[in-house]
Amino acid sequence: MLLVHGVCYMILALLFLCRFTVQGLGQTLMPTLAGVMELVIRTIAAFLLVPKLEFLGAAIATPLSWLGALAPVAVAWFLAAGKLKKCSSGAKAAVLEPEECLSFIRPLSDNFSPDKP
Repeated sequence: MLLVHGVCYMILALLFLCRFTVQGLGQTLMPTLAGVMELVIRTIAAFLLVPKLEFLGAAIATPLSWLGALAPVAVAWFLAAGKLKKCSSGAKAAVLEPEECLSFIRPLSDNFSPDKP
């Protein structure tokens, strides 16, 4: 199990980087979806892999869930990086207002304002 997990820690590192970056930009849907996908893939792997591969199937289930969770978070990360690149380029920055560039980022302070019901 240690060998299987050890080889796949790079996937886990990418998952953490992408998930926490996207979450730090205020987007909560994709990190939540990634957590759900992780759970679903582990459950499916437990039912499909463990009867055939026994302990190795249980060991493989975790890295497979990391890969499945990385997919939606990586897409969200690339979309956010693309928007930030457009806004930071010299030609586009003159045309777009700062509010338009950063409209996809929702600060945490907006989510917890006392004025909201």
